[in-house]
Amino acid sequence: KRMEMRELIFMNEKKCNGANWMKVDLHLHSPGVESFTLPSGIDLSSKNECERLAGEYVKKLEEAQIRIGAVADYNGVRKEWFELIKNKAKYKGILIFPGVELSLKLTGGKYGLHLLLIFEQDINIDGLNRFLHSLDKNPQEPLVNGREHRDIESRLELEKLISKVREKYKCLVIVPHPEDDKGLFRTFNPSQTSKYLMSVKPDAIEYISKQGKNKLISTNELISDYFKKIAILENSDPKSLDDIGTKKRDGKLRTTY
Repeated sequence: KRMEMRELIFMNEKKCNGANWMKVDLHLHSPGVESFTLPSGIDLSSKNECERLAGEYVKKLEEAQIRIGAVADYNGVRKEWFELIKNKAKYKGILIFPGVELSLKLTGGKYGLHLLLIFEQDINIDGLNRFLHSLDKNPQEPLVNGREHRDIESRLELEKLISKVREKYKCLVIVPHPEDDKGLFRTFNPSQTSKYLMSVKPDAIEYISKQGKNKLISTNELISDYFKKIAILENSDPKSLDDIGTKKRDGKLRTTY
């Protein structure tokens, strides 16, 4: 019986691998946006060249050992690029989610605002894009024109806009590049920013400096341990193939496990 018990324990130990740490990047951009620098000579009117470019994109994900990603282009999912990348990534064991980086023009905001939304894999992309368009004051004007986009001039205040999105979809709300251009902390003053964090209740925030954290905590609008309770992410936000999974901050790769 002792031998049988030892064998059983040994078999169970072989089955249990412990924690599996996977590299995640939830702020990727596709070649479908203007800010993404294309390889020299690429012809996006050629289906074969787009297929090849998507293959190179996934190769970069694989080389960076990214196992889970989200392609979050501006103000809508670029369906053709998302599906190309998702399907090619699947064969490499990489899971890609549809996302959107909202580029908003809000009342009271100085420079506009970016917010990341990450959706479930099986979402109806056409329906999502129509919904996002409906948030704009001028829905008769397209948000996306080729690789270019315009800001969404929101009909709603920020809290109501996010609430409406969450009512419609199960999604993650992430505050991207908060201290950079069109980041929450650059668009609003510290007190306003703190109030928005408490009211919008994002699921995560991209990197914020210690100085930035202290400035927000000092407003007394945030609970003192706020930044210990919310996920702080590092994503690559690539602007070219070579940026995918390779960007650094203070000498360390911008990555999340």
